[in-house]
Amino acid sequence: MVGLALITTLPLAVFSLVIVGQSRNEELRALQLRAQQEADTYARMVERQFHDMTTTLMVLETSPELRTRDFADFHARATAALARSDWYMIVVDETGQQLLNTRVPRGQPLGKTSNMEALQDTLARDELVVSNLFFGRTSSQFVYNVMKRVDLAEGEGRLVIILTQAAADMDRIIDGRKALEGWTYSIIDGADRMVASNTETAPGEPVPPQLLAAARTSLEDRLQRRGEMLGYSRIGLTEWQVLVEGPAGADDTIFASVLNTLVLAGLACFLLSLASAAIFGRKLRWAIDLVADRADGVGRGEIVSPLDTGIREIDDVSKALSNASFDRHQAEERLQLVLREMAHRTKNVILVAQSLVRQSARYSDDKESFVAAITGRLQSFAASLDRLLSEAATAPTFRDLAMVQLGSFVEGEERLTLDGPDFPVTMEAVKEIGMVLHELATNAMKYGAWSGPAGRVELSWTEEVLDGETRIRVLWRERGGPPPSGDARKGFGSLLIRSTIQSLRGTALGDYREEGVVWTMDLPADRIRAAGQTVS
Repeated sequence: MVGLALITTLPLAVFSLVIVGQSRNEELRALQLRAQQEADTYARMVERQFHDMTTTLMVLETSPELRTRDFADFHARATAALARSDWYMIVVDETGQQLLNTRVPRGQPLGKTSNMEALQDTLARDELVVSNLFFGRTSSQFVYNVMKRVDLAEGEGRLVIILTQAAADMDRIIDGRKALEGWTYSIIDGADRMVASNTETAPGEPVPPQLLAAARTSLEDRLQRRGEMLGYSRIGLTEWQVLVEGPAGADDTIFASVLNTLVLAGLACFLLSLASAAIFGRKLRWAIDLVADRADGVGRGEIVSPLDTGIREIDDVSKALSNASFDRHQAEERLQLVLREMAHRTKNVILVAQSLVRQSARYSDDKESFVAAITGRLQSFAASLDRLLSEAATAPTFRDLAMVQLGSFVEGEERLTLDGPDFPVTMEAVKEIGMVLHELATNAMKYGAWSGPAGRVELSWTEEVLDGETRIRVLWRERGGPPPSGDARKGFGSLLIRSTIQSLRGTALGDYREEGVVWTMDLPADRIRAAGQTVS
């Protein structure tokens, strides 16, 4: 039963492992795509903030106070404009000297900007510049700047207006969106230093270059690699980046989770298969035991009935056994019938032989005549039996029976004429008809037509209907022989002919004429003609 359960569950388990492998690959691909989507989303959020800061700078750039260098009023205007944000306005000249900083009160002494490299880059380009992260002396923390050059009237030089924000304030972008459990999100500047992250990495710390190198490969390359889930995206037209990492060992976790589910499902399936196999095996054993009992019954010669177990193959076997038992029983009945018939016929043969011996002895004058008479009659009787046995499948015909009994007495068809419609003789009448014909032929050979060279015998038979009963009339006529003697009339042969015909419910009349003996035998058709056959 365990083997049957294993045969049932193993193919399913193998198929499930293949499906699990494919599902795992699809799940990993989905997670990697999710990491890329998360990186793109955070990049758009940071880009939107840069866009807002750029818009603010462009609005403040148009202030007349900036053009007239009225930094006191411009300080007030910028402070009011940035009151609800965590941004601060700084104005510096071409040397980097701060002319205004809303982070400190108006009138407080100001130094030079801490990021001269970004300042020179801004002065060289007529476009907005987002600086990398640097440590601000005034704020005493890591900050970044969004900077724009302002060209004053001819001869008045150039200014640079700056919106600055602390790196710590960038955390609100990450904190403002619900992060996936176990995932890390990092905003990185153009110098590959951390700006903001939901990890313990502090702003300003360098990001591992091998991690960035892996993240900067194409999405298709990242999808082909296992063991990592990385999302990478550039922020707008800047050199800033967003890096998203999936949880370490996520693929193993996914596989373990699916495998655990598969193991539990497989165990449940195995137990179910085992229970089903036990139930089916018990039913199968019960059905086989019943078939075995039926087979034993067939061996004992019993007639067994077919089964209805619900198992088609078992039921087919039991039906075959039932048919075989019935056929065997019928065959045994036929055999018993044949044996009883054989015993009956053997007894009859012995009785007939005894009668022939007694009667032949009574009417014989010496030993030689007795031996000749009894030998011929027994041979005739044996010939009839042979004919009967040789025609076991089909009854012998009257013409065939006549030729068997008479053909050995004469040579040539001119001395024997047969005329009449042929018909099959019943098995019960074969011996009697054969003995009568043999006796007639013997008498013709000893005393009648065949005792001389010119004599001949005519045997004819016809069918007649008398008083509603069909009868067959057989006529034996001898011609060309010596006149009948008195011994022929009174001998055992005549007695044998009459008694044998009477045993068939017929009559036999012998007419001893000068030209030859004539025997007329009248027999009922149903006693000598085989049933179901007609005279042809």
